[in-house]
Amino acid sequence: NVKKEICQICRTHGLKIKIECNKKVVHYLDVTFDLVKGEHRPFRKENNIPLYVHAMSNHPPSVKKALPLNVNKRLNALSSNELAFKNAAPLYQDALNRAGYKHTLIYKKINPNQFNKPKKSRPRHKRQFWYNPPFDGRVNTHVIQRMFATLDSCYHPGHRLHKLFNRHTVKASYRTLANMSPSPA
Repeated sequence: NVKKEICQICRTHGLKIKIECNKKVVHYLDVTFDLVKGEHRPFRKENNIPLYVHAMSNHPPSVKKALPLNVNKRLNALSSNELAFKNAAPLYQDALNRAGYKHTLIYKKINPNQFNKPKKSRPRHKRQFWYNPPFDGRVNTHVIQRMFATLDSCYHPGHRLHKLFNRHTVKASYRTLANMSPSPA
């Protein structure tokens, strides 16, 4: 009866829903849960080949440095044992190699309880202002460094706005931009 009610509610909103019961192996997002074996492993659809930002692309260095490490961390989190990791890793290793990364994926046991820790209360900071110029590898000028030099010269310690605009209240980091190429019609 509950299933019928849920299906009816979804149909009234123009949605389709599929409900299956008593399954032993379930694919959910990018993980497969095997209740018989008591394990979990990475899942991907048949034709879904991973594609990553190329190592020589015009992205901030921090993005390119973190990408292979995050892929490795995610695969470790989705794998309950080394065998599950080794079965999934070649596809992702190949995708990283095609993108120009030299990183080798390595299995490291992760404690799943670390993801369930209660979050600490966020410390309250004074007001901060952020400056986020777009990153472009072709620009040789250190934009953030120049901005801080200007900040120091314009809002020196004797200036009446120094309390608001100083190195402690103004933070800066580069940002990436959306792809500007026209989308295919």
